[in-house]
Amino acid sequence: MKLIIDSDSLLYKFSFANQKSVTWGNGTKSIIVDPPKKAIAELDSFIQDMKDGFETEDYTLYLTAGKNFRYTIDPLYKDNRKSLEKPALFNVLKEHLINNHPTIITERIEADDLCCIHMKQLKDDAILCHIDKDLNQAVGRHYNYNTGDEYYITEEQAKDFYYYQVLRGDPVDGIKGCPKIGEMKAKKIIDEIKEKELDYWTRIVEEYNKRGATELDAIKTAQLVYMLQQEDYELEINNFNPIFGQSGV
Repeated sequence: MKLIIDSDSLLYKFSFANQKSVTWGNGTKSIIVDPPKKAIAELDSFIQDMKDGFETEDYTLYLTAGKNFRYTIDPLYKDNRKSLEKPALFNVLKEHLINNHPTIITERIEADDLCCIHMKQLKDDAILCHIDKDLNQAVGRHYNYNTGDEYYITEEQAKDFYYYQVLRGDPVDGIKGCPKIGEMKAKKIIDEIKEKELDYWTRIVEEYNKRGATELDAIKTAQLVYMLQQEDYELEINNFNPIFGQSGV
């Protein structure tokens, strides 16, 4: 069994766990950081526990490097995170993973995208280990390494979740969805589409239009929330259209 481990979150998890902010009497703040060896030992132990839990030594860590193609679709992608500073040990832990574990560093795409691509290739011979809801677009076995939950995503569930995100957007990544559509409303529309056997895209565009937005707005959201598949990766990823499954808009 192969463990596909989305590891960007692990860097934040163990970096933040080993630092604390102190506010002094004059209002100034300092960051107190634990020794790097402590964070490294905890990170290594966490990865080992996952391997032991699934009784496998076959694993790969996936990390993102630099900006990806989504910034060419929307320069404001993840703009809401600009003010968030990386924790002090982030780069130390990243370098440790690269030098001491089987690691893939993605360029032009995010680690999430390559996780999905490899999940499709390996099918049920892999388990996707992550905490990112976006990866619920990947068909197959999943493991949430924060909660310990194991679950399986079917093709239908992956499709439903993708179109749910087209409606809802992704506030965490600063992606706007259909105006005034929240979590419950988006789920209700997806349920309606399935119950009445409607065309997903037609119904979603109808909702965008009803709320003062356009199909182009829907396409932009669809491109931003879409996790790449192998067939998309083989295209020029700066100019692909996931809705229509071909290069160019």
